Amino acid sequence: MGPTAIWSLANPDYVPSAGQSFTFVNGRIRLQDYRWLLDQLAQGTLQAVIQNTFPFTVVKSAQHELQDKHSHGRILLSYR
Repeated sequence: MGPTAIWSLANPDYVPSAGQSFTFVNGRIRLQDYRWLLDQLAQGTLQAVIQNTFPFTVVKSAQHELQDKHSHGRILLSYR
């Protein structure tokens, strides 16, 4: 198995372990910039716009919404 890619804004304490890379969809970000972003979100200075949340078991539905509709925010997958 290759490295595991982690794409998340949900866990401010996340530290990649060996074999993992941490990449935002739009490119790499420095750890201090990521912490700044999380702080801004936590303080309410920035607001994440969420269009919809899908259970990870229906990831195809999330992909179809992303492709078929005009984006009004992020589409998230829930793992709970």
